[in-house]
Amino acid sequence: MTTGGPTGGATIVATNETLIVTGSNLSGTIDLYNATVVVEGTNNGGLTINMAPGTVNSLDLLQVSNNAGKNPSVEHFNAGDSIGGVGAGLPSWNGSGQLSFDGGRVTIDSSNQVGAGFYSNSGTATFDGHTYAVWTLDPPKGGTGGTGSTGATGATGSTGATGSTGATGATGATGSTGATGATGATGATGDTGGHGHTGSHDGGHDSTLTTSIDHNSVVGPLKAMFLQTQLAELDQVVHSLEQAGGGKQLVADLTTIKSLAESLLARINQSSTGSANDPNHSSGVGTVGHVDERPGWIDHMPKHDS
Repeated sequence: MTTGGPTGGATIVATNETLIVTGSNLSGTIDLYNATVVVEGTNNGGLTINMAPGTVNSLDLLQVSNNAGKNPSVEHFNAGDSIGGVGAGLPSWNGSGQLSFDGGRVTIDSSNQVGAGFYSNSGTATFDGHTYAVWTLDPPKGGTGGTGSTGATGATGSTGATGSTGATGATGATGSTGATGATGATGATGDTGGHGHTGSHDGGHDSTLTTSIDHNSVVGPLKAMFLQTQLAELDQVVHSLEQAGGGKQLVADLTTIKSLAESLLARINQSSTGSANDPNHSSGVGTVGHVDERPGWIDHMPKHDS
């Protein structure tokens, strides 16, 4: 709707419409209810634009004087209300008094948005061939609201998949050797052996040993007996280690020692049989070999009680 505008203090009402006012030197009031008023005239300092509280309204000025007294004043410039000008930049306002706009100034008589600014992006509107940049009042930020109540606990999620098995840990260090066990009890004494055969007298000579014995006749057999005993014990040690899963290197070393000892024993058996001259023997020569090959007269040697 287009009109010349109020004069002589008259009031015009615009509701849910766009009102274009073409007159200059106007005097009066224009009440807006969710409406837009476009003022195209000049020298309209006597005109008041009343933006009814609770409604959203807009004032567009074709020309803005740098003298606020020559521009319409605005009452109830509240949240959501707008002001526009042709190619106008962002208005500057301290929330009360005059706002700087499009190279001029506009008086704000009242507002419930003290300290408010304007949204940083403008809208556009075109009337009578003129395009207006329209800036909307941005209400100041209110205080931080109270913390809302805690929401209900969510449902328990399903159990996740079982993770893969970790790598096998390194083998632990070998433990220290245990203490030596206590010596076992002494075994029972064996049965007394039977008496040997009684020796015979020959040519008036008794059976007293008169044989001269050399080194090999005694030491040779004793060495063989000793080595045989040690070899038997060594063989038991090697067998026990193998059964217990003992150190492979130790078993190998003991086996080598055992082989060397057996080789030595074979050489002793071949060369250690000694000889002794026995005048009581029919041939005059007696032989001392292995223990189980001794002559019968040894069983009849005189015994001395200790």
